[in-house]
Amino acid sequence: MTEQWKPIAGYEGFYEISTLGRVRSLPRIDNIGRARKGRMKATPIDRTSTGYRFVRLSKDGIAKKLVVHVLVLETFVGPRPSPAMEACHGDGDRANPALSNLRWDTAKGNAADKRRHGTNMEGEKAPVAVLTNAMVRQILDSQLSSLKLAPLLGVASSTVRAVRLGQNWSHVTGRGARAAATPTLE
Repeated sequence: MTEQWKPIAGYEGFYEISTLGRVRSLPRIDNIGRARKGRMKATPIDRTSTGYRFVRLSKDGIAKKLVVHVLVLETFVGPRPSPAMEACHGDGDRANPALSNLRWDTAKGNAADKRRHGTNMEGEKAPVAVLTNAMVRQILDSQLSSLKLAPLLGVASSTVRAVRLGQNWSHVTGRGARAAATPTLE
């Protein structure tokens, strides 16, 4: 696919974005009469703390930080179909904003993608996880009550109960509503 360029909505005459997710400024006269050369925005474009590429665009003295993959979809596919729709990366690489890799989809579709390409932030991968897979297996194997086991693991008894009931960590335990759709870890 050859790279195509289109103006970014709201920034017509200032910036364009390509089907590969590259952003460039256009030649123009600024607010105080200076001639500005058009140029390609820095590559690689900056990334958010969660790994998404973003770019800072300025117009009328106001700068905005915008995520590139959403700009690509809005420019080449159209606006977000509904507030519930998400910009999804087919290959799981948040740094790949190429149009061929993007689509609008539901949160459910996005979650299925994340499970398929292993980028789902569940279990040990979640930054706020207080348990490990080994601790979950220990909870399941233990004969101790939730009240007695919890302090030994440094967690609340409700956390132990949730694991045993299959409300949490079903990808490890094989229990609960999600267990049928999620393979267990060995």
